[in-house]
Amino acid sequence: KNAISDVVGKKFHENVKYLCVDEHAYLYGYWWMSNSWLKSLPQDLQALVIDGVTQAAQVKVQFNKYLDITMTEEFLKSGGTIYVPNEEEKATFKAAKPVIKKWFITNIADGQLWYDKLEAAVKKAEEEVDAEIAKVLK
Repeated sequence: KNAISDVVGKKFHENVKYLCVDEHAYLYGYWWMSNSWLKSLPQDLQALVIDGVTQAAQVKVQFNKYLDITMTEEFLKSGGTIYVPNEEEKATFKAAKPVIKKWFITNIADGQLWYDKLEAAVKKAEEEVDAEIAKVLK
C-alpha cells in the first residue's frame, strides 16, 4: 500500500524484504494558497506566483522520479526483492474492490458519504482530463 519512499524513508527496509509494487499510485505533492491573497496581488505578481507554482510542480514531478529510483536502488541494495504483478494478477486486486468498498462503507464514519465524494471527484477529474485531451486533439 505504501510507496517505496515510505518504506525506505522510514527505514522499514531494514526489516521489510519483499514488496509488491502494483503501480496503482504515483508520488504527488500539493501546494495551497489563498485565492483572496493571490487576487490581492498586482496582476504581474499574480502571474509570477502562478508561474512559480507551475515550475515548482514540474520540479516536484522530476524529484518524485529521482526519489523513486534512488529509494528502489537502496531497497534492492539492502537485500530486498520487488515484485511487479502482471496485468492478470492486477485484475485480482480489482476483483476485490466490492469487498473493500463494503468494508469501508461499513467501518468508516460516514463511509458511504466519503466513498460517494471520492467517486464523484474521480468522475469529475476524468471528465476534465477527457475535455483537455479533446481540446488538444481538435
